[in-house]
Amino acid sequence: MLFWLLPALLLFSSGCAHRFNTIHPGTVNYSWQKEAFGLRYSYEYDIPGITNNRRYARKEAKSGYRIVAVEVTNLTSMPLVFGKDIQPVRNGRTLPLAEPEQALKKVKQKRGFYAFYLLLTPMVFIDAGGTSTPIGLLLGPGLAAGNIIKASKANRTFYQEVNNHLLKGKQIAPSQTVKGYICLADYAPAPFDLVIMPEEEVAGEE
Repeated sequence: MLFWLLPALLLFSSGCAHRFNTIHPGTVNYSWQKEAFGLRYSYEYDIPGITNNRRYARKEAKSGYRIVAVEVTNLTSMPLVFGKDIQPVRNGRTLPLAEPEQALKKVKQKRGFYAFYLLLTPMVFIDAGGTSTPIGLLLGPGLAAGNIIKASKANRTFYQEVNNHLLKGKQIAPSQTVKGYICLADYAPAPFDLVIMPEEEVAGEE
């Protein structure tokens, strides 16, 4: 029994799968705020962290992607499309907008990790009378399956939350305010501007 106690402790110390605490861009307290270039906008980094999704926050910090909550108001007299007419810019460089699939692939919980609970399958319990009970037959597969299902559900909820409120491709009417998420292929949680791209640049992209 002691032989199997060590891997059991190692697995539990690595942590179980985490559920996903739902988030909504309308409930975010935005710290970066600005009005310029025909737009009024606010944004907030570290969305997984501030919603207590710590495992996702740690993975996001290492992933090369940032999921940013954004609130933007169109102050012009023309409808604008986010990601086409409106672009995030830092130091004169346009920040690439990633698709949720790209970002979440790096940030999600790895379901395969929890298959290591199957290492507990051979574990047996021996009572004072010497009778052995193969508790690992239930413990190993049960923990593996339970954590894989939990991680899969959390990843799916995270993706749906971001994708359902994605700003990329969304049209914003004059005087309209919208809230949602953008995915930046960018390591640095640094300030950026939202800029209405010149018509010739927009036309050149089409």
